[in-house]
Amino acid sequence: MTRCGSPMNIGYPQCTHEGMLMEDIIKRFIRDLELRIEAMKRAIHEDIEEVLRRVSAEFHEEPMWGHEGYLEPLISVKQDRGGYLIAINIPLADVNKLSIDAKGRKIIFKCSLRKDLSFNRWSGSHRNIVFKEYYKEIMLPEDADISRLSIRRRRDMVLIRVPRK
Repeated sequence: MTRCGSPMNIGYPQCTHEGMLMEDIIKRFIRDLELRIEAMKRAIHEDIEEVLRRVSAEFHEEPMWGHEGYLEPLISVKQDRGGYLIAINIPLADVNKLSIDAKGRKIIFKCSLRKDLSFNRWSGSHRNIVFKEYYKEIMLPEDADISRLSIRRRRDMVLIRVPRK
């Protein structure tokens, strides 16, 4: 058998300075590379998990309905130079049975539905609940002058304008 460095190794795998075959060096390199890649995958996975934990903590979701029989309407609060515009989307609501109370910086919005709603065909904890109204508490910044709010009603929308102090 011929060793690396021998004049008889012509035609055999290329040898290196420590008597290792190039094939062995490549195998060791690939094995080391695979270990590094696995370590990087673990580190990336841990980083992603940490980011998801942070996002989840920051954006705590609450249900948009209550066991007491209310639905939370979709709302949008926009700020401009004059104050705040709150758009509340309330499909199937009876806008003649609308209640808006202001306490401190909080607006308490209630509006009855034109008819009771239930989701009996769905599964889950809300299956047997009968929804009768919309309900939402909206906190506004300290510079909002809730005592001067104005309300406009449209078919399925309520617009509340709250000026700044």
